[in-house]
Amino acid sequence: MTDDTTRTGIGGERDRAEPVAMLQPLPTPSRAGAAGTLLLALLLGAVLGAGALAFGLDALPARAVPQSPALPASAYSTPGMDRLNGYRCDKAETKTIILGGREDGFVRDASDPDTLPRPGDLRTVVAEREGGNGAVGADRPYDDTGLDNMLLDRFALPRRTAHGIMVVRLDERSSKPNDTLGLGNIIDRIDIAHNWSSLISELGDAPGVTVRRDALPGKLVEIDLSAIDFPRRPTLQGGLNPQAHATLMSYIRTGEGETADLQFSVIDDTAVDFVGFALCEEPSEHRGFSLFVEPVETDPELLHMICRGPDGTNCDPNGGDMPCAAELPLACFRRGGVAVPQTLGVTASRSWSGGHIDFTEPVRGSSFESREQAQALCRARFGDDWRVADYHDGRTHRTIIARGTPDVSRAWVDARLQQYGSCWPRGEDYADVLDEPAQ
Repeated sequence: MTDDTTRTGIGGERDRAEPVAMLQPLPTPSRAGAAGTLLLALLLGAVLGAGALAFGLDALPARAVPQSPALPASAYSTPGMDRLNGYRCDKAETKTIILGGREDGFVRDASDPDTLPRPGDLRTVVAEREGGNGAVGADRPYDDTGLDNMLLDRFALPRRTAHGIMVVRLDERSSKPNDTLGLGNIIDRIDIAHNWSSLISELGDAPGVTVRRDALPGKLVEIDLSAIDFPRRPTLQGGLNPQAHATLMSYIRTGEGETADLQFSVIDDTAVDFVGFALCEEPSEHRGFSLFVEPVETDPELLHMICRGPDGTNCDPNGGDMPCAAELPLACFRRGGVAVPQTLGVTASRSWSGGHIDFTEPVRGSSFESREQAQALCRARFGDDWRVADYHDGRTHRTIIARGTPDVSRAWVDARLQQYGSCWPRGEDYADVLDEPAQ
């Protein structure tokens, strides 16, 4: 399976021709429904020394990501974008890049579109909540280098995100190192502990966060999304706020709909050049790995398991090639240490396993909750020295020659070390339990 990359936002582009489901914008919250519930309370007494400021985010709707013409690679090679472009996904995963702003070193000009959605005047919202003009604004756009203003944005991240990074370029403009960066559910941060924040000056000390200096102004911050934990905080009424998700990845992956509403804030004297996410989405369908079975013409006591079927269908050990609901025999293997038969030519001998293969009755791939359950079926059918056949059992991957009877046409095979190749969970690395192929 190819590793597709979908880019949304500025310079949106698709690196592969294979269709990829585009991200859907989050629904826009209504002002009426938001009153009393969509309340953002930012306790700035400790951070800004200015008491508490509370305001609603109902004027900031879900981020509808624009689709822009593709830019030449040379026109979009900057340190932060290089980190996003270079982030690696597994072969069966789909890579998506989501952007807010454009990495250009805090330069605002006519060619730099304003990507921060602001359908309403957040200053007006603050005034309504506070009964007057707020000391800190809430409508900072990307690249703005002024003081006393917050940048607020939100992103629709796919629920199937398996892992990813966030990269943001920041420039602290105040002499006091008390500005903060926040991620998660900032709207309900007082009521639900699904948010993370850090002093920008201390980001380099946070787990999973790297801070770099490069040729562009400011500093480049890279955050491993899998390393972010949500701390529980005291509520205004006492006690700790409830928490359904202890980590940022749990918040992204769990919930209704196909995307998670990830909110992002930088408060309040720090300029934001751009923010970007490189995300790796797991396959939409859980599939298992199989090989086709055919006789060896030069020896009736041998069978050949191959990747390409008679109809031209290919196997896929990276992302699976058969729905796990399908019923196929399970290929079981016993190492025998048998020398390469003289009936095999030079090319075929490279796939010799040195053992025996037999097949169980057809079974659904989804019936195995673990690899051990598949192993147990092989042992129950053929003996304790049998195990599930693995696509490394031949000297070359995806093709195995062994002693046995080719009385089936296709069978389940284990795709060792591949994240998405088997119907059963990969679990821990079990390379040590497989003996080496015969030499």
